[in-house]
Amino acid sequence: MASRKDSTGSGNPARHNISLDKQLIGYGTALVRGSNAIGTNAERGIFIKAFRLVLKDPDLDEWLVVITASTENGQIVAFHGGTSMIEAFTSALNRLVNGSLKWKEDEYAR
Repeated sequence: MASRKDSTGSGNPARHNISLDKQLIGYGTALVRGSNAIGTNAERGIFIKAFRLVLKDPDLDEWLVVITASTENGQIVAFHGGTSMIEAFTSALNRLVNGSLKWKEDEYAR
């Protein structure tokens, strides 16, 4: 009988499930922290309006997250790329949390 292998090739499905559980917990944590960061940014005068996920290159599985927001001075936008949809989105949320997004005037919002 053939054995079922996990993504590491170790043949241990339980190990794979633990790894998947850890990943899912990490993604969930990023979503909660990102949700909380929306409020924190509002306190700083940055009001998040939208997150957009854009598949830049299907062949390379290259994703772009576009975050739009408003301030008292107008509309702003920030971008973050990643090599998978989940990685791009969760790392963009993490950058929102730690304040490392580079905001610029949203020229398309006019």
